[in-house]
Amino acid sequence: MKVKNIYRLLVIAILMIGGLTSVKGQEQLSLRSTADKLYYQYEYYNASRIYEKLVDTKKPRIQDMERLAECYYRINDYTLAQNWYARVIDGGKFSDQSQLNYAETLKKNGNYAAAKEQFTQYGTRTGKTAEVSLAIQGADSAVVWMANPTLHKLKNEETINTRYSEFGTTPLYNSVLYVGEPSGWDGKTSGMTGRPYLRIYSSSKENDGITLKYPSILPDVFNNAPYHVGPVAANKEENILFVTRTHPGEDAEKQRSGNYRFKKHNLELLIYTRSGDSWTEVAFPYNNVKSYSVGHAALSDDEQTLYFASDMPGGKGGRRYLVLYTSG
Repeated sequence: MKVKNIYRLLVIAILMIGGLTSVKGQEQLSLRSTADKLYYQYEYYNASRIYEKLVDTKKPRIQDMERLAECYYRINDYTLAQNWYARVIDGGKFSDQSQLNYAETLKKNGNYAAAKEQFTQYGTRTGKTAEVSLAIQGADSAVVWMANPTLHKLKNEETINTRYSEFGTTPLYNSVLYVGEPSGWDGKTSGMTGRPYLRIYSSSKENDGITLKYPSILPDVFNNAPYHVGPVAANKEENILFVTRTHPGEDAEKQRSGNYRFKKHNLELLIYTRSGDSWTEVAFPYNNVKSYSVGHAALSDDEQTLYFASDMPGGKGGRRYLVLYTSG
């Protein structure tokens, strides 16, 4: 073969390799852009699936690793969150929030000594010692409590509990309302959790008034929604229900995070009043789905005050805070 032809083949090979590298780089950029968009839209589960691909390399980006760890943290997969936060921290380059989340993850996983060490390092490094003092005390207290257990016994309600989530119980006279993730409901899952959207369930009580039996999902009048429904509060007569729901409409709050714009579907409260066998639905007067969330209601014992959580402007102490509404 002539030298000239060999030269041409080498040039073609180099161009092909360069082209493949360019295509791969573009694919990575496209994947990262998609993952980042999902991350900013709070779709942590969906974002984590893509970040997993991005970090599957010899030299993953720190930010990709941090965001993957945070996604696991947000969807309560603390084992994987700890794994990835440990890699980030061991690398020596990390954000303040990553170290704080790592400490919280260790604490949630019962690694109290390691959690205390990370909280202490965070406080010293950032000058925010007071911010983590309660967390450190909590880790110390947990060790003491575990060494001195009480005589309380936990009973697994096996009839109710599944591999999905069940929580937020509201005791009624002969039954209990609670929130759960239905299996085989309609095939729709949350982009945030990767699990079915929450629905309201009811369960009867055994004669002992404690053990639960016969779980069933409530009728569509309460659960007919595209997103999460629940938890729920009830009055003593059980003829008024205060149901938390993720607002399903297009008139949602407009947000911008990073370079992305999207609509955030806030929580709203719906009030159901029973008349005979039918229920009437009205919106809670303080709903404002274009600006903030309202939900997780609870009635005072005298039923004159409704407590609810919200992130409406003017509160103190973080994203969710307690607000009072006096019913008069």
